[in-house]
Amino acid sequence: MRKVLAVMTAIAMAAAVIPIVGAQEKEPPIVGLWLATMETPHGKMEVTFDFKFNAKEKKNISGTLTSAAMGAFVLSGEFTAGKLTFAVTGGPPEMTFSGSLKDRDTLAGVMSAHNTDFECVAKRVVK
Repeated sequence: MRKVLAVMTAIAMAAAVIPIVGAQEKEPPIVGLWLATMETPHGKMEVTFDFKFNAKEKKNISGTLTSAAMGAFVLSGEFTAGKLTFAVTGGPPEMTFSGSLKDRDTLAGVMSAHNTDFECVAKRVVK
């Protein structure tokens, strides 16, 4: 009887943990290609964000920021509870972003570069 009880307890515990693990590995809605625009002192600037997801890392978002004027840069950050923060590396300016999803296809926030903040709105690129 003890063995049966132990097996049933183990199965119940495993069943309780599996949905939690699966939920943590689910790809967040931020993943994919986005076209962002921002007004700069040099005029309107467009960049693309290509976000990837890695459930095993604390900084669970990685990808690239690409612009015609500056080329491509690596980004890494976090997406939690609808809020996104990331930093861009590999280029001359230090760039950071902080914002949130306004709806499934709109991301809005602030891009900071050269000690200046720029309002940034990005729309999901639908393929």
